[in-house]
Amino acid sequence: MIRHSVRRILLGLPLASSLLVSGQASAQSTASQLEEVIITSRTAANISGAIVAETANKARSSITQEYISRQSTGQTILQSLNLVPGLNFTNNDAYGSSGGNIRLRGFDGNRVSLTFDGIPLNDTGNYAVYTNQTLDGELIERANVNLGTTDVDSPTASATGGTINYLTRRPADEMGAMLTAALGSSQYRRGFGLVDTGPIGPWGTTAYVAGSSQVYDKFKGQGFLSKHQFNARVYQSLGELGFVSLSAHYNENRNNNYRTMTRAEFIANGRYFDFESSCYLPSRNNGITGIAENDGSSTATALGTPANCTNYYGRQVNPSNTGNLRLQSSFKLTDAVTLTVDPSYQYVLADGGSQTGTMSETDKRVIGASAVAGLDLNGDADTKDTVRFFTPSVTNTNRIGVTSSLLWDVTPTQHLRVAYTYDHGNHRQTGIYGYLLANGNAENVFGGRNGRAVLAADGTPLRARDRFSVAE
Repeated sequence: MIRHSVRRILLGLPLASSLLVSGQASAQSTASQLEEVIITSRTAANISGAIVAETANKARSSITQEYISRQSTGQTILQSLNLVPGLNFTNNDAYGSSGGNIRLRGFDGNRVSLTFDGIPLNDTGNYAVYTNQTLDGELIERANVNLGTTDVDSPTASATGGTINYLTRRPADEMGAMLTAALGSSQYRRGFGLVDTGPIGPWGTTAYVAGSSQVYDKFKGQGFLSKHQFNARVYQSLGELGFVSLSAHYNENRNNNYRTMTRAEFIANGRYFDFESSCYLPSRNNGITGIAENDGSSTATALGTPANCTNYYGRQVNPSNTGNLRLQSSFKLTDAVTLTVDPSYQYVLADGGSQTGTMSETDKRVIGASAVAGLDLNGDADTKDTVRFFTPSVTNTNRIGVTSSLLWDVTPTQHLRVAYTYDHGNHRQTGIYGYLLANGNAENVFGGRNGRAVLAADGTPLRARDRFSVAE
């Protein structure tokens, strides 16, 4: 096991006097929702035309639920933000469940901070952004983009090129419900449901629960993409003293990959060239006692596909389970001092879905260094075979964070804010051997981690990778 620790400490203390108060705040934590502040600087002189003084505030664009609700149902919020100057987002398909690519004034997604109610969504390992895991558009109150600028409460080291933020809607003040359904090409089907409780209990607590399910076929090749999501929020107003809110989010994707093509493959096979439609594993199909059946051998070409099934669509799956809990709170300590505290927890389980490896039934890893007899791995009553197994690179992340601010209105024209953010991610990466079915599909999309594992001679799960890292 390898342990790798990365520590980052960020301190922000913005001070300003003679402030102009106008417009909306640019970040998404509770503190930013409370204050509407624009900071202006003293004007610098031009230097021979080489450096020209700029008087504009932060370059920022925002969209609201009114606009989002008019976009295609089920689409990722990044597609809705695509109209923002300087932001270029390309979907991998028409409906967004297979992800996409972000460019913000030339910076790629790994250098752009994506936050959800103030919590960072960039991967703790490589800062990647997975746009197919974002919140259902019906629940987003507002989304904004800071172009080339960051905020004191954007707790992510990836915010070099700017920030993209979106805020969850609050529960409605009246009881109500919403149900929508959509159909489209490529067998697109989506349903969304929302129930608002209205004020309940002795303190007038409000809440909602929402869920959605989206499934459609790939636009080329065999396979499908599915996305199922659950959301809930409880909101308690404290009157003039502030509020407390707890939100929960869970998203599950199961996507068959699209095959990328070289120029030569495109010319030779056309635009719809994709993964093979079938797979053949000799050790799983023949099952003849006393005959050596070797997965990956050059002679096993039944159904016209290579025995290693590298390009079989059924094993080109990109699964992910993601979720988070978000607490937001604001407390009015005095008429001039406000404290906000926003802790969060995030969970990620995902893999690329295509890795496999072969192993002989006499491999010392499964029979032990001193053993003579082999181990029947495929159930055909002999130990003569070489069997292929599923070895996905599974990543499991447990992440906690907090964003907090103390805001003090020193005078009507002077505002002081001290902010603290903390972000700690435990990042576990494993490749536990799991079993493949006769048709080449995995018994479990997360291999032996969640399914039937191949055991080593000492009884522990056999692993192709085992790594643990910490990002702080």
